Amino acid sequence: MEFMKLDIQLFASGTISLGTSGYLAGQIVWSSTSNGTAANSSNVTASLQLRRTNSYTTTGTWTGNVNINGNNATYSYYGSISNSWVTVSTRTVTVAHNSDGSKVCTISGSGSAPSGTSLAGNTVTGSSNVTLDKIARQATITSAPNFNDEANPTINYSNPAGNNVSSLQACISDNVGNTIYASYRDIPKTSSSYTFELTETERNALRNASPNSNSLNVRFYVKTVISGVTYLSYVNKVMTIINANPLFYNFDFDDINPVTLALTDDSKILISGFSTVQVTIDETDKAVAQKGSSMSKYQFTNGSKNTNIIYSDDENVSGYIENAELGTNIVYAIDSRGNSTAITKLANQVIEYEGVYIDKTQSSFERNNGQVGTAGVLKISGTFWNNSFGDVQNSIQNVTYRFKKTEDVTWITGTTTITPTVDGNSFTFEGQIASDNLDTTWDLESSYNLEIEIEDELSVASTTFILNSAIPTMSIDKEGVGIMCVYNPSVGGMLQVGGQKITGGRLLAYGSAYNNTSQNSEWTKDNDYAFSDPKIPSKVSKIKDYIGNVLTFDSGTFKVYTRGIVGMVKCTLSISGQGKSGFVGFWWKDNQNTLPTGVELQENGSMVLQTGPASATYGGQTIMYMYFIDTDNDVNFFVNPKFAPYGGNFAPASGGVKCIMRVEVYSK
Repeated sequence: MEFMKLDIQLFASGTISLGTSGYLAGQIVWSSTSNGTAANSSNVTASLQLRRTNSYTTTGTWTGNVNINGNNATYSYYGSISNSWVTVSTRTVTVAHNSDGSKVCTISGSGSAPSGTSLAGNTVTGSSNVTLDKIARQATITSAPNFNDEANPTINYSNPAGNNVSSLQACISDNVGNTIYASYRDIPKTSSSYTFELTETERNALRNASPNSNSLNVRFYVKTVISGVTYLSYVNKVMTIINANPLFYNFDFDDINPVTLALTDDSKILISGFSTVQVTIDETDKAVAQKGSSMSKYQFTNGSKNTNIIYSDDENVSGYIENAELGTNIVYAIDSRGNSTAITKLANQVIEYEGVYIDKTQSSFERNNGQVGTAGVLKISGTFWNNSFGDVQNSIQNVTYRFKKTEDVTWITGTTTITPTVDGNSFTFEGQIASDNLDTTWDLESSYNLEIEIEDELSVASTTFILNSAIPTMSIDKEGVGIMCVYNPSVGGMLQVGGQKITGGRLLAYGSAYNNTSQNSEWTKDNDYAFSDPKIPSKVSKIKDYIGNVLTFDSGTFKVYTRGIVGMVKCTLSISGQGKSGFVGFWWKDNQNTLPTGVELQENGSMVLQTGPASATYGGQTIMYMYFIDTDNDVNFFVNPKFAPYGGNFAPASGGVKCIMRVEVYSK
């Protein structure tokens, strides 16, 4: 079965109202058809129609005019017209379009009723500017590709005017049309595609327009000339530059570290982590940029390290990496577009050297005689790389030490020669080393910092130790006993503490404490409190400890350490402040903190003590507590008397008065 193909086209058309006059109405129905691209004109047809606006009929000669684009014609029509539209005149005029194919024309007309009828004297008229269908005149680009700088791009286009155009050409420019890279050339008027056969000059113009990027935004143009008028159609696309890496073929490298070079005696042998590798690009081996780019720099890479090297067109250039990790040396020649060419050169040999290692878990510096002697014993253990560098066999070269007392700033260089025992890759040493006394003795009363350095042909390892002081808790001599010291016969006495001779009942330490600020908070009656309570605020304390480590201020009150020599502690406490309504005094009780075995509170006067009048004046009372120690053990306890307000509340340390506690510590 065959089907007929219908070529149906829609053309500009419309209706123009002529309004009404009495019972007469009119309109113009118009349409247009194109005469084609070559003719650049349209046939415009206009039909003037009349009708009555009621149900009556009028018969006679109807007259008027129809004007199309200035072409006017009158008409005379005899007939009957009722309330349906009747065409009284139809005419067609050829209207020329503008050079670009567009056209707006004016259509007007009028209609008058017959004389001698009821409608006589009624006339309708009207006019309107109408837009005709635009006639395609210029060629347009229908598609264009992105392309690379080595390709010949093909564009597709439509040229409805065919051979009727005066000229049809295409070119490639920048993306705004200011600079033409591939000049205008004629393209077929009756074809639909064109392939640019780019010359080398045109390709270079495109490349040179993008010296810092591998892509360039371009514009394809098709230019149509019709009757001396030029029309342009364009599409923006991207050109990519390919195969444009710099030309680069050679460089040289050497180890320039004089230390490693002396060990290997070969600049092409590298010691991993220690060699300094320098690369040199000779002027004759320089990289050459391609396709309109320029050379930017070189980059030298070794392992995770890299360095940039300036580019020169007429001089040798070089750069180096310290502590090179690998034997693989890579130099990149990089151009202004970021394109690069890499050349790799390998070391003749890579020595995987390992530095000296001190095993701290197997090393120590301690006193002799169970860590309480005066001699210092150093023990070190570790490993080193016991191989040849090529020209030099590696070995332990030096072991040195320095020391200082912990509280000092200045270090002292040790004088003992330390020679480790080597077994394969391991080394060990154990022996006494001297202090500044040159006789290996280290003061018992002092602690020391010691730093050891062990050096082989290439590296140094170090570690530190602390030598603790060695004051004995107790030392026994035929003439007496030393507590926290070595008994010194020249001091004498049956008992020495911290190097001092102690006699019975001697004052060992003294301390006082009081509030440094005032406060208004109250102690509540019948509740227990102590000197450590924070309502005695901002305490300031002062201690005189004649032998050391017997009396401290801790947690808001005093703390005593018996050291086996304390026999009695005397505490005098004065509480001052303002009594509140009903307050008459304090019940003095025992110690707030539990006392250890062997410590007994012998006196604490459990009675009420009167203060000043409540809410009127400030007052206070003083009491004495006596603590007796009956043990040779080293025990400690808080001196912290406990008491309770009686009869009413009490505000301690108010109004600027002081709450003061004094403690005296005596030997047995």
